[in-house]
Amino acid sequence: MGALMETGYDGPVCIEVEDDTIGKTLAGRQRALRVARDVLSPFIGAAA
Repeated sequence: MGALMETGYDGPVCIEVEDDTIGKTLAGRQRALRVARDVLSPFIGAAA
């Protein structure tokens, strides 16, 4: 994220859920995406 911010990148960011411990079910994948959103939002200004 730091490198993207330094270069002024303002495009999309892809989040992949590859962890089978939480990504086996739809609910698990949705939870993983919420966690990723919460972690990344200070850096990219994502809306909740």
